[in-house]
Amino acid sequence: RRGLTPAAPAVLEIAKYQAELAREKQHAEFYDAYRTLGRLQTFVWINTKGFQKIMKKYDKRQNLRGTGRELGPEFEHRLEKEAFCSGKLEVLTELFKSRRPGSVVRMRGGGNNGPVSRQQHIQLLTGNANPELAEEIAARVGVPLTPAKIGRFADGEIDIQILENVRNADVYIIQPTCPPVNDSLMELLLCASAVRRAAAS
Repeated sequence: RRGLTPAAPAVLEIAKYQAELAREKQHAEFYDAYRTLGRLQTFVWINTKGFQKIMKKYDKRQNLRGTGRELGPEFEHRLEKEAFCSGKLEVLTELFKSRRPGSVVRMRGGGNNGPVSRQQHIQLLTGNANPELAEEIAARVGVPLTPAKIGRFADGEIDIQILENVRNADVYIIQPTCPPVNDSLMELLLCASAVRRAAAS
């Protein structure tokens, strides 16, 4: 009868550990690249808004407002055709997020014979109160938003669907309680309930 040699289990454990390290490296590289892309988006947005304000002030100082000879609108039209302001950066970001690695876990603790715990990366979930803020936070942190659908049933009741596995993950919900306060607060509470029922940690 053929069987595994005594060294075979150790070889399998080493191979498994190396595969785990490779997946973790891929995960880390993805988030580093996404964080860099988010910083680029922020840089472009800040500079675009800055140029627009400069042109508005120029039109005001030159008394061009209301004359039909303003330079601001023409400048904004030209700016929209630039590579980083034409929507291509947003398309690139969405394409990049679609290639997000699967839920990769990190191995932590334990020695050769000790217990090993598995810990997922954090996940970010947003409601409808301020999705722009959530996108900005996600870009700065370097963690794409967890896909979710937050809408309403025909009777007006809030419907929440989390479209990604959040089991054992640390989920942070980004939901300001801005007006309408009641709706924003209920979305926040129902999001918290949904991730809890989905076995988030």
